Amino acid sequence: MEKVFFYTTILFLPTQLAKHFWPPQSYLLGLRIDYLSPTIYITDICIFILFCLYINNHIKSLSNLSPVFFSFISLLLMGSFMAKVSILSFYGVLKILEMSFFAWYISSHSKFFKKKYLYYLLTFGVITESILAIHQFIYQKSIGGLFYFFGERTFTAQTPGIANVSLQGELIMRPYGTLPHPNVLAGYIFISLLLIAQFLNKNNKKQAILFYITCLIGVIGMSISFSRIVFILLVLSLLILGITLKSMWERLALLGLTVVGFGLFILTNFWKRFIDIAMQPSFTERNDLIAHTLTIIKSHFFLGVGFNNFLVYLSLVDKKLGQVFFIQPVHNIYLLLFSEIGIIGLLIILLFIVRTVIHVSGNKKNRLLLLCLLSILVIGLFDHYLLTLQQGQLLSALVIGACWRDSINDNKVIKKV
Repeated sequence: MEKVFFYTTILFLPTQLAKHFWPPQSYLLGLRIDYLSPTIYITDICIFILFCLYINNHIKSLSNLSPVFFSFISLLLMGSFMAKVSILSFYGVLKILEMSFFAWYISSHSKFFKKKYLYYLLTFGVITESILAIHQFIYQKSIGGLFYFFGERTFTAQTPGIANVSLQGELIMRPYGTLPHPNVLAGYIFISLLLIAQFLNKNNKKQAILFYITCLIGVIGMSISFSRIVFILLVLSLLILGITLKSMWERLALLGLTVVGFGLFILTNFWKRFIDIAMQPSFTERNDLIAHTLTIIKSHFFLGVGFNNFLVYLSLVDKKLGQVFFIQPVHNIYLLLFSEIGIIGLLIILLFIVRTVIHVSGNKKNRLLLLCLLSILVIGLFDHYLLTLQQGQLLSALVIGACWRDSINDNKVIKKV
């Protein structure tokens, strides 16, 4: 049963199949804010059942948890009691505990962490999301039907607030797949492709062929999402892999993917998104959010404002929040964490990140996994979904858990973490 719910969580990772709740605390300036809505996803249910099954068999292992982890959670709970809207903060702490367990479970369960199964599940996700994105991009609208129940929202290029890009003087809708935003779609495809490459059995010809087909479709899906940071990471990753690969056939395949990527970069006029970035509205809005975040940090330096309370305090600092689509977290997870949990909590997280990088870099076989982790850390500098959205949280937990998988024994993993 553990195996079933673990793999189901991976399968449904890119979906938005969920039930949203709208208590009074989820409204801001009279508007319903998705980021403040307590939500139960199908993946939450799977992880909860997984937790119950795990505790039933390994209740004694909880006594081996690191004192630092307990101290960190205590710090977060203290901040929640002091937060302006405590119920939102406690919900945020609960999500941290959920994702921590999921990462821990991945790191300590060798018998359920089968690379072959993960390879096929992630491959299915990348191909499905990419094909769906291509269809949305061509027809400039959602497909609907069954895909609606998996998170594809009903939209067209004319839907207010839809993410778009200007191509040859015309606004074109960026595809979403079943994910909350085109940037999240690009991040999911990119990170998944790196994980697929890590889990690939090169001796299996069928897997190798499927891998290159998946890469081709995935590169197209990423390109038409028009995510600047993911495109830059894709180029850097191809350069790094091109230097490290020894097989001539692998280098030729990599060259082919590079040609496809740059071809789409030119044909879709993607390159124009890198021109006059400072003049684009999104850049100005992000700068304003950073400025307001620094103001919040100055007044709540040590303990922060509490999880999920950033937007609440932002509404008190920024008087221009009448624009509904501007009410969003700062596009930097480190500044967001700093504002919500303070300098002490941020330093604990940064220390854990450093230890994780050192741990995974100790094994040369994990170079793709290291690249995956570093990519997540870089994306976090320019976007917030790895911390604020379910799909990003699960993706981060999956990568971190995989990075700590060198230790099979539960107790060893717990003590290291």
